[in-house]
Amino acid sequence: FVVFAILTPVAPKLPVLATPAISLSPSVGVPGSTVKVIGTNFSSSAGDQLQLYFDDTLIKPDSGPISGAVNFQATFIVPDSARSGYHFISIKGTAGTVLAQKQFYVPEQEVTLNVWSGTVGTTVEAFCKGFHAGKDVTIQYYYTNSAQMLAAQTTNAAGECTMQFTIPASSTGSHQVLAKNEFGDSAQTDFEVIPSLSVDPAVGGIGDIVTILGTGFTANSEV
Repeated sequence: FVVFAILTPVAPKLPVLATPAISLSPSVGVPGSTVKVIGTNFSSSAGDQLQLYFDDTLIKPDSGPISGAVNFQATFIVPDSARSGYHFISIKGTAGTVLAQKQFYVPEQEVTLNVWSGTVGTTVEAFCKGFHAGKDVTIQYYYTNSAQMLAAQTTNAAGECTMQFTIPASSTGSHQVLAKNEFGDSAQTDFEVIPSLSVDPAVGGIGDIVTILGTGFTANSEV
């Protein structure tokens, strides 16, 4: 018997390229803060000029243009216009195609007080976070349908600051405390004013004149 073997040519398998990916450090930040983008597996875009997007806004990395390579690193500043919530950081190729994408979170603005109630003259410490990095935040105190600025402080790189203020003459009850910046970002809380009385002198004899000072009472009310 004669056995014939038929050999079928087999095309060599092409190497499978890994999917491009990016990571963010940090993945949470405020407007004005710096974020590092680390790209891997971009060999299919070697030599291309890649573009960085914050949602639909083209961002110019402060570290310079991003050129296609296997791996790359770039840094950018979170835009002033970024509002609280989730956003997409994207790397696009020359044709505008999204090559890699990652979520980035901008936290909400918050203001908290170390004490929530007290008499007129109480010293209060306010802690603000989630505001634009490196910009001033002011504290506004509301009473009699008007606002008074009581303090101002510049935030750190994380968008945080702490400041102290004194509760001014105001009526009993809840008053709005508003923290805000020049970009329209704000957060609010309330401070409860408690009425108080002081007597001068505290000790005396019959017939002595005593001065009683009351603060924090409701305007135009009998005491």
